[in-house]
Amino acid sequence: MESNMDSRLIQGIGLYTDPHQQAQVLGYFEQLKLSPDGWKHCGETLLKGTADENVSFFCFQVLEHFISNRFRESTPEDQQHLRQVLLSWLQLKVSENLYWNYFLIDS
Repeated sequence: MESNMDSRLIQGIGLYTDPHQQAQVLGYFEQLKLSPDGWKHCGETLLKGTADENVSFFCFQVLEHFISNRFRESTPEDQQHLRQVLLSWLQLKVSENLYWNYFLIDS
């Protein structure tokens, strides 16, 4: 898995109308869910503050999958890293004072 998320795939995630392109993007996020470090890549993407709502939604899906399936067995360092990612993201969003779409709030 690359250290940076595949920007070619995710830049237009909400714009793809071709089923093949949509399947590629969804497959990429499924790979991130299964990758030992996929949640870290998503955390980095969220903290950059440049992800649009669609990318953020999928990144939070990856983080949720990690929390639900691997958090308890992860190292204390990884657990702390995840906590820090979530707190930093929240601080970033509060400082930006941006309106968030309801589909992110309800997720």
